[in-house]
Amino acid sequence: MGKNKPARMPGFLNSEGFDINFGQHYANLSNELARGYYRHYYYILSNYCVNMFKWNNLPNNIPEKFIEYVLMTIGYGAFSKEIMDNPIFTRCTLGGTYNIYWEPTQYNIYASNGFNKRITSDRGEIIYNTYLRTPTIAYLDNYAARLAEAQAFLQVNLNACKTPVLIEMDDANQELTLKNAYAKYEGNTPVIFSLKKMGLSEAIKAIDLKPQFYVDKMQIYIRQVWNEAMTFIGIQNVDTEKRERLVTSEAEGNIQQVQMARKTMLDSRQDGARRANEKFGWDISVEFRLQEEEEGDLIGYNNDVSNAISGDYMPGFEKASADTE
Repeated sequence: MGKNKPARMPGFLNSEGFDINFGQHYANLSNELARGYYRHYYYILSNYCVNMFKWNNLPNNIPEKFIEYVLMTIGYGAFSKEIMDNPIFTRCTLGGTYNIYWEPTQYNIYASNGFNKRITSDRGEIIYNTYLRTPTIAYLDNYAARLAEAQAFLQVNLNACKTPVLIEMDDANQELTLKNAYAKYEGNTPVIFSLKKMGLSEAIKAIDLKPQFYVDKMQIYIRQVWNEAMTFIGIQNVDTEKRERLVTSEAEGNIQQVQMARKTMLDSRQDGARRANEKFGWDISVEFRLQEEEEGDLIGYNNDVSNAISGDYMPGFEKASADTE
């Protein structure tokens, strides 16, 4: 019989055949523990991305959540007025003719209700997730898989340190009794039994595996991957392992990376919004949502971070000199 494949959440495929609800790494994860952690991280990262940008003055009540979902999962969508001359935003294909700057001059717009129409570029305006026209979801899939594998390893190592023994016995009939006792031991329940009542022989040996404790190292790795993912999508983060030794140049370097990550997605949106305004006479705009927040740990660019850029220290950290190691 063939190997059982993990159940997949119902969803739809984008133009590249990518499963929207589960990334391509999901089926390759080795066990349900890792797949559970994958779903956890994939859900969080996807929700962060679909909520990062705020669209203003969208016509005809076009939902910004749909715009961001399409851009995150497919990489591009199009504004047009092809349904009774009403403003709409739909998915689109880039197959067709192009001008000398590789901009489509003809393309199809389509929707889940069966709407499908081929239009010319003067009748629509394509919005790109980035100037490379790539979706974010494939990269979130990679981060979710890395985090899931690390978290699963951490859990296995923690359990190994918690129950670091194998039990050897001569009588196979005692296996179920020992499994029940061991289950209570693993579940943090004191195991107090009468060996005679349990029918256990004296020919039982416990083998100490002496596993090494890697949980602390794996927690550091998980934080590093998480911070890398946050930087990639443009959310400010700080290496908590170095918070007492963080110097201005390091804080500034991280902020510049976050700025560039935001701009890779924000610039393409603003450029598309500007061209749509010129074409249709609209007044839409788009901005990074976290820039409005002045409180909390997830911040945009409030005064504290601006101080870090200008040479002061990061909020909540002790001031460090430039020669601090």
